[in-house]
Amino acid sequence: MNQCPDHRLLRQYTFALVDASQREQIPAGISSRSLASGALSDSAELLPSLLVLGELNAQQHAALVELLDAQCRAKEPPVTCALLNATCTAKRIQLHLASAQVINGPGTEKAWLRLHDPRVWLQLPRVYQAADLRQVFGPVVTWTICLSGHWIETRPPEINDPKQSIVLRRSGPPQWAKLQRIGIVNRALARLGLSDHDDVLKHSPALDDLALRGQTRHQLQRTADLVEYVCLGWQISPRFDEHPMALRAIEEYRRTLAEEGDGAEPGASPIDALVAIPREHWPRMRDDLQTEHLGSAHGNK
Repeated sequence: MNQCPDHRLLRQYTFALVDASQREQIPAGISSRSLASGALSDSAELLPSLLVLGELNAQQHAALVELLDAQCRAKEPPVTCALLNATCTAKRIQLHLASAQVINGPGTEKAWLRLHDPRVWLQLPRVYQAADLRQVFGPVVTWTICLSGHWIETRPPEINDPKQSIVLRRSGPPQWAKLQRIGIVNRALARLGLSDHDDVLKHSPALDDLALRGQTRHQLQRTADLVEYVCLGWQISPRFDEHPMALRAIEEYRRTLAEEGDGAEPGASPIDALVAIPREHWPRMRDDLQTEHLGSAHGNK
């Protein structure tokens, strides 16, 4: 679906999610239900709200459609960031979503999973196994998001193995780390102008690999630094930091840092040296690394 919504779109769904930033846009008279509970019970002002579309009268329904149409024509994010179909009570879907947005990591770690954010939702299939993703859907049989003005329908994966558990397990370190990097990947996608559905699905794995490389090769931790690193890797080469220009820049950075000692600027990072490489050198770096790669490939034949 890629057209502005009309009454037929909303009639297909039983529930909707509204981002906290859009809550004040909900037409008068339409009530919403909080998804704040458990570990997030004190964060209601940040969490999405649930709309029970079947409870709307004709006037409320028309007002919501009118708002969605106006937002679409103005190319603004829709007030309903997700439209859901589920054959269950409103109470059950409310409890399920409140629980599903809290994820358990290694040890006692917990985090908020922004299920309602279309950019996060599209990343989940590459992070979760099918059984885990099926549990995230829970009673929802159709979960539709709006990304760059396009309405995109998603459905839970089929679980063919009856022995496969559908209980969402505690995330192990690799999966937990990948979940933590979703925000970095999405910021990089936005910076690089890769915002439509196909771009997100196609390029997210490579951007995640770059984020992991930045963490392991340079011990980058700050989100801003990792986004810078990912974007450089995308624009130049995934191995851009192996080029002699990059290696010299990093060595000079380390030398300066050692000389400054306690007087070094707080928060200094190797990314500062990499970002400082003049843009006009990027084509040469790209060509050199490509030539090296081709030479290595021929040498291995």
